[in-house]
Amino acid sequence: MRSKSRTLSHLHSLFYTPDCGTGILDGVPMAFANVVNKGRIGIVGASGTGIQEVSAIIDRLGEGVSHAIGTGGRDLKDEVGAITMMNGIKALENHAQTEVIAIVSKPPAKEVRDEVVELLHSLSKPVVAIFLGEKPEKHEGNVYHAYTLAETAHIAVDLVRGNEVRNDGYVGDYKFEGASLKDNQNAIKGLYSGGTLASEAAVMLSDALGLGSEITNEEGYVFRKDGHMIVDLGDDKYTQGKPHPMIDPETRANFIKEAAKDEQTAVILLDFVLGYGSHNDMASALLPAIQEGMEHAKSEGRDLYFVASVCGTKSDPQDYQGHINRLREAGIIVKDNNDEAIRTALDIIGLAMNDVTKEHVEAEKTNIDLTISEQISELVNDRPRIINVGLKSFTDAIVANNVPVVQYDWRPIAGGNARMRKILSLLK
Repeated sequence: MRSKSRTLSHLHSLFYTPDCGTGILDGVPMAFANVVNKGRIGIVGASGTGIQEVSAIIDRLGEGVSHAIGTGGRDLKDEVGAITMMNGIKALENHAQTEVIAIVSKPPAKEVRDEVVELLHSLSKPVVAIFLGEKPEKHEGNVYHAYTLAETAHIAVDLVRGNEVRNDGYVGDYKFEGASLKDNQNAIKGLYSGGTLASEAAVMLSDALGLGSEITNEEGYVFRKDGHMIVDLGDDKYTQGKPHPMIDPETRANFIKEAAKDEQTAVILLDFVLGYGSHNDMASALLPAIQEGMEHAKSEGRDLYFVASVCGTKSDPQDYQGHINRLREAGIIVKDNNDEAIRTALDIIGLAMNDVTKEHVEAEKTNIDLTISEQISELVNDRPRIINVGLKSFTDAIVANNVPVVQYDWRPIAGGNARMRKILSLLK
């Protein structure tokens, strides 16, 4: 399969693997995406909410995004070989308005990851890369390695502004004073709608527990040990025949109620992902379950802490600051990003990250062909033309940006139920 991947790459094709749910082309948000200012930072991501978190933080720091090319989380698997990421990187290298490139990936196949990094060392532009699950100890030449999504965004902004890049990672405001917990109350339950945000939480929790930063997703649980639990509720296990949890609160509300009943639970960690395609007011939708969980714990004499981050910008349709205000008024600890929220949850139970101070070393330049096809050049240099297959709501942002779009309504047969699909096929 590796040779097939290289053949496709040679043809300069852009191939989007399943679960590709986020993109921004020339300021036009596609599918799940935030309203982000246009700017000088280009992103290629094998990660939907990873792109959203990085691009939203970049926007809130006062910079903007030229393009955010989503590839789908499977792009860096061995079977695919980073077809889209490699061509996306080359496209941004050849894009005049892009000055800094950011690479975001869920845990990749090692051989594929190494091929991507080899390509990065051929670029003329500075790059910041995060491969979730890796804990980098150095920056190499013009390739800067990040450990968290927030650090990725901060490095990208420093690079585009010509600032010195910090070598001790990004550390925000996460200290929490006065936590009151029972002796056996020491577990964090992360209930995430964003798969990459869940992976980041799993990596950092595993690392803080001294178990290393490599993680594996087992049936929707990105991490589960000794009462701790990080769940990706957008996993196929939980969305079979159901809307994604960024759209529908029901599955997560049920998880919140169950987690609150567990006497070992100290912190419930949540993400609220705003932007096009997401629920109009997920804060209000989940607050009844959160308040029920708080009251249940209180009735048993326990303090239960909810820690959250809101992934969004002030231009998003859901009212970014209003979301934060509603959550804080309900007694939820709201942090600036997922990194800070995770560190705050760890601090509440008496754990901390062991951050690495990175050294900056010279790196040998590679000599890889960076030319791109006319089609890919057109993709990043002209206004997009889009066919949307699926939810009509995803066309709202496209229409609002005066971009031509063709809508094709499609829903999975039998609501995605594999057994029912088989029965229906036999009835034909």
